[in-house]
Amino acid sequence: MTQTRHLAFLLILYIFLGYLSLTLAGAHELLASVWYANSVCGFLMGVRLKEKWPEYLVIVCLGSLITDFGLSFYTVEQSLAFLLGDLTETFSIAILSSLYTNYIKSDRVQCYLKLLALSLLIPSFLGAATGALSLHLLAEGKGLLNLFITWFVGSTLGGLTVLPLLFLVVRKQQACFLSRRYIWHVSLIAIVSFAIQFEALNYFQYPFIYILAFLALVSIVFTHEVIAALLCLNGIFMIFMLSKYSFGEQLPPDVVSSLIVPFILTLLPPLLISVGKRQIGSEISKFKKLSSDLEEIYSHTPVAMLSYNECGEVLTVSDTWLELTGYKCNQVIGKNINLFVSDINKCKRASKGEPDRVEIRGIDNSSIIAEVGLRSCKFSEFGSCFDVAVFQDVTNEIELSKSLEREKELLECTLSTITDGVILIDEKDEVSLINSSAMRIFKLQEREALGEKINHIISLNNYYTGDSLDFIKPNVSWISPLCISSCNVVEQIFKVKTIETLSSTLAGGRIVIFRDITESFLKREDELYQATHDSITGLPNERKLNEDITSFCNGHDSKALIALGVNNFDHIIYKRGKVAGEQVVKALSKELIFNLDDNDRVYHVGSNEFAILLAGKIIDKVDKVKGLINQSLECCGNSYKLSGCVGVYAFESMNLVQISEALNRAKLAYNEASQKHVACTYYYSGLETKFNRFIYISNQVSKALESGSVYLEYQPVVCAITGKLLSLEALCRCISTSHEQLSPLEFIAVAEQSGKIVELGKYIIESAVDQIDRWKKEGVDGFTVAINISPVQLTDDSFFDFLQSILAFYNVPPHRIILEVTESSMIEDWEVTLKLLNKLKEIGIQLALDDFGTGFSSLSYLKKLPIEYLKIDKSFIDGIASPEGETLTQLIISIGQALGLQIITEGVETKRQVEILKRWGANRFQGYYYSKPVKAKIVKELLMKKALTYRQ
Repeated sequence: MTQTRHLAFLLILYIFLGYLSLTLAGAHELLASVWYANSVCGFLMGVRLKEKWPEYLVIVCLGSLITDFGLSFYTVEQSLAFLLGDLTETFSIAILSSLYTNYIKSDRVQCYLKLLALSLLIPSFLGAATGALSLHLLAEGKGLLNLFITWFVGSTLGGLTVLPLLFLVVRKQQACFLSRRYIWHVSLIAIVSFAIQFEALNYFQYPFIYILAFLALVSIVFTHEVIAALLCLNGIFMIFMLSKYSFGEQLPPDVVSSLIVPFILTLLPPLLISVGKRQIGSEISKFKKLSSDLEEIYSHTPVAMLSYNECGEVLTVSDTWLELTGYKCNQVIGKNINLFVSDINKCKRASKGEPDRVEIRGIDNSSIIAEVGLRSCKFSEFGSCFDVAVFQDVTNEIELSKSLEREKELLECTLSTITDGVILIDEKDEVSLINSSAMRIFKLQEREALGEKINHIISLNNYYTGDSLDFIKPNVSWISPLCISSCNVVEQIFKVKTIETLSSTLAGGRIVIFRDITESFLKREDELYQATHDSITGLPNERKLNEDITSFCNGHDSKALIALGVNNFDHIIYKRGKVAGEQVVKALSKELIFNLDDNDRVYHVGSNEFAILLAGKIIDKVDKVKGLINQSLECCGNSYKLSGCVGVYAFESMNLVQISEALNRAKLAYNEASQKHVACTYYYSGLETKFNRFIYISNQVSKALESGSVYLEYQPVVCAITGKLLSLEALCRCISTSHEQLSPLEFIAVAEQSGKIVELGKYIIESAVDQIDRWKKEGVDGFTVAINISPVQLTDDSFFDFLQSILAFYNVPPHRIILEVTESSMIEDWEVTLKLLNKLKEIGIQLALDDFGTGFSSLSYLKKLPIEYLKIDKSFIDGIASPEGETLTQLIISIGQALGLQIITEGVETKRQVEILKRWGANRFQGYYYSKPVKAKIVKELLMKKALTYRQ
């Protein structure tokens, strides 16, 4: 719809303007050559010529035919000839308008005149040539040249009349046409102009001179917008005057040369004056804006800058430059710049390299070093040139740079004395400084490192995983262990720290510190290995088992943990010695590893105990293990018949609680097999009760220690001759949270298996020593107290120091204490145990060998022990009623007497036992015959007696 309206408007406009031209010409055919339709419609068509040229062709054809044939006095042949000329002229204007649209919007006179000349002359020439030739051929017109000149001049006058006003429309200044002020100015001036034209044409000999003078005066006073509208109105009015009022009904035969050409020359000067005045106004506005902008820049810019002309005279200067130098504005403006800035003419303009440096002389003759940037400028295209100089004061920077150099030298001297490797890198990760230690560590020369990216000369990897590590990122803590390698350095172990620098010397950079920890790290790794591996077999120990079991469970579907041991291991040690025992353990560990799969893991968890994590075919592997621990083992030229059993805990998946209890469950199964003398027992639901009881007792021991529910009772040891109380054995008692009296045999065994015996043993020792101190303060003295020591306590490195500290704290003499040790406690590590017992003997503590005869007793070992007492187990005392028991007990007493030991018999319950043991030479008795274990407050009463008898 919009396109249709546009085409309809264009057609109506063409017809209207054509009719206007014909109407103004009246009956004068020559004046009809002043044709407005082609110029106006052609110019408007130029905007959309590429899109709608077929439609425009039809519009021009219809408009031309309707106007020339329908509304005028021309014949068909003449109308067709005019149509060809109109088409040529209209489309020529349209093409030129579309090509030079940017000229219309320009304020420059050159562009305006070029566009106006092209739009007037070329279309008029082409249209005139085509129209005259067509009219000559089709209508047999006479005078081809006269026809061409008449058409050309008339079209030029028509275009000159309307095109300036159309240019303004395209420049989008339509708003000014609607203002009252504009309409009033144009109307008033047009009326005056019409009056002057009328008077000049009718009463003066040379009318165009007066009209030109008036229009030139108006163009000087008023704007181009007013002049363009005035010229359009004057051109139309002139044609009207020429046809109606000037010369009557007859025009001069040479109307073109005598009227139209002079009138064209009359309209051109005012147009050129107004256009030139418009450009001058635009240039003045630009210059004022430039001046205003420069003034604004110079008064508010934080940069020190000034401008000067080609002669070196200072034109403008910024306030910052004045503040920098101390001058006032009138002291600088107009003066030669060389008075203030030295060597400014040698500086490069708009250079891309390092900025030039100049010396500025201040008002007090002070010297200011500044970096300068120069750029040449012009006020306008034809204006004068000037240079703008921008200064940056670098005096402080130069002083700072010198200071930084001195600091850097001092830093280099300091870093050269540091043993750690230190490398400084800048914000680009390039090495800016490297100390001698770093060069020595990485076998680098300073010239090889400086300026290189640090990760190009040094690479860091995690020691354990081998993964590359970005050590350039700042970190506040040491990162280790790292394996650092370069092309010239063998692998070492380091820890690294990267710190962001805060010093002005190193601003924006980082310090990377390398510390060699190879020796300490490998030592720590060795210590960790020793802590998680057995020293005899090299196998991982129980601690390592607890660390590995979780990952093993996650890595296999069918799995089991088995506990196994050699039941006759103690017999091998007693018979062949400790060295032979160690050789058997080593040989057995190799057999286990050799006969199991790579996925299986073997652990040494005790002197004669192993644990194995099995994966895959569990039953087959268990049978293989049973065969290995029940065979004749060849070792170091000797053959050892092994007898052992296996406890199996099979599982598919476990939670964290089950994982922590897995070894205990396997050991429960192992203990069950050992007690029943079978080769293998699988953990089953029936063992859960025993296991739960084990857990229950273990928890009760912990709670009793916390709540003070562990206490001691004391059983007297009397002289065999006099019955006098000589010693007391401290016996531990434990009450559960449900007030149940736990069996000592049960909770002591559980404490040893669960590892709580160390804490419990310390509690027993401190309680006994404390009680001795209490009795001493009450006046009860003259006896010793015997304390049972677990094998686990003897392997505790802190045991000796703890015992000494307790005795010193309570001020109890060491000779008041008897420590009772068992045979089994010395089998674990004979040399270490013997060394500890000798240390205890040296400080005055007495030692007793408890339960002698229940183990694999060895006279060779017995002779070396620093003991004073030999305690015979209750099982031998109960057996003296039989001939075999009598002989065995009498033999043990004889051995003790031969070694010069005091013989203490446990479990004496009858008078007959007392009489027999006296006759055999026993020195001391302990048992219910004299007294059961009693609490501490009863002991005082017993000590007041001279002798203890059965009745007591």
